[in-house]
Amino acid sequence: MNDSQINIVRVFSAFAVVWLHVSAKFVIAYKSINPTEWWLANFADAYVRWCVPAFIMLTGALSLNKSIPKIRIYYIRKFHRIALPITFWTIFYSLYFFYRSENATLFDLARNFAKGTPYYHLWYLYMLPGLYLITPFATRFISNCSKQELSALVTLSLGIAGLDHLLNQHNTLFITSFLPYIGYFLAGSYLAKYPPNINQNQLIAACIFSGSLIALLTGLFIPYTGNRVIYYMYGYLNPLVIILSLSTFCFLQSVKPEPPTIENVICKISPAAFGIYLIHPLFIDIVNDQMPLTGQHPLIAIPLVTLLVFTLSGLTTTLTLKHHLLRKIIA
Repeated sequence: MNDSQINIVRVFSAFAVVWLHVSAKFVIAYKSINPTEWWLANFADAYVRWCVPAFIMLTGALSLNKSIPKIRIYYIRKFHRIALPITFWTIFYSLYFFYRSENATLFDLARNFAKGTPYYHLWYLYMLPGLYLITPFATRFISNCSKQELSALVTLSLGIAGLDHLLNQHNTLFITSFLPYIGYFLAGSYLAKYPPNINQNQLIAACIFSGSLIALLTGLFIPYTGNRVIYYMYGYLNPLVIILSLSTFCFLQSVKPEPPTIENVICKISPAAFGIYLIHPLFIDIVNDQMPLTGQHPLIAIPLVTLLVFTLSGLTTTLTLKHHLLRKIIA
């Protein structure tokens, strides 16, 4: 992947994560908002379920397609890179969790930590070390794989993960949370090495089909199952979400931003993408506290609040990156 493709995936994935979490405010309130408004938010949420898998695939594309000469040096570098962000944001969001939760206990905090979710979005930060742990071995394995063998491995990994997602609903410790996502990790490597020759219109059709089916099935079953169907249909390992994620990633790979001004803007936002991911829940909460989202029409509130939160998170991250010490918690 070239720098332009990397920047596009980063920026659009970060924007989609914010869009997803804004939309979720409406989706989880399905019993208390207008049905038409809920369906609009449901579709808005379903179509961006690819966002986190795209981050994982990008990590695979950047990590697995280069040689790692010394494992010890690799692990030391990665430890220094992720130890401080995990520590800082765990402490920060644990305190924030207590601040916002009236009945929170130390047991709740310990349970959230064991699950790798001091706050709902930090599971991704806790999942990354597991992927980095297997990277040196996966890199050597992939370097000896043919295109067909790697394709089969990706299909098998994602197939097993998707089946497990549909058959099981269980909580795991964060130390094993990376295992189901190895398929996405490997898929990123495969798609970067062997970009598929698929027409953009076909990719768009696959995205629309899978996203629509996710939303429709969620809406049809939620009156009977409650929030449980959201876990199954919105889950990143749902087979339909896998199709949506792979299709969107391939589409973003094929996009060529024009005119150059757009590419320059994307290039400038890209370094802030991970910081936007880490910070944006704060701004969503601030906006929601001042102006409850479910009291607004989702057709207006979702895009406007997403743009506002994305901009505020991006500006905060950019300012943080300018400080040589603070940049280490989000870089």
